[in-house]
Amino acid sequence: MPAEALVVATMNPDRGRHGAGRQGRNGLDRIGGPVLDRFDLQVEVKPPSFDWFLEDARRVRDLEPVRRRVARAGALALARATNQDIPRLSPSDLRHLVRSIEQLGLSVRALDRVRRIARTIADLDAEPEVLRSHLDEALSFRILDRELGTV
Repeated sequence: MPAEALVVATMNPDRGRHGAGRQGRNGLDRIGGPVLDRFDLQVEVKPPSFDWFLEDARRVRDLEPVRRRVARAGALALARATNQDIPRLSPSDLRHLVRSIEQLGLSVRALDRVRRIARTIADLDAEPEVLRSHLDEALSFRILDRELGTV
C-alpha cells in the first residue's frame, strides 16, 4: 500500500557498563542494515554547551537567515513538477556517486536516497543543478551506514 511517512528517531550511544565486553558499536549492532538504510539522513549531534541555554534571544535572531533559506528551497522544490524526481547527473558525477556508494558499502536504495538529498542540498544553495559537492555532502549524511559496516 502506498504511504508517505516522516520518521525521526534518535539514539543514545551505548556507553554503559553492559557494552564494555561486547563488540557493540554505540548500539548500531541492535539495528539491522535494512532498517538503517531507510533513514535518509543520519547525523551525529553533539550536546550543546551550557552557555547555549543562556543565549536564547541571540540564537533566535541567528536562525532567521536559515528560515529564509529553507523557505526558498521549499519554494524551488514546489516549483518542480515533483520533488520525487531523481535528479539527473552528469556522467562523471554519476560515476563518482556510484564509486562512492560502492566504496562505502551502501545499497542501491542508499544511492537513490543520496541523489534525492543532494537535490535538496542544491535547492538550499539555490543551485538549479546538482553538483558534485552536493553529492558529497549528501553522502556525508550516511555516517551510520559506514559505522555499521554493511548495508
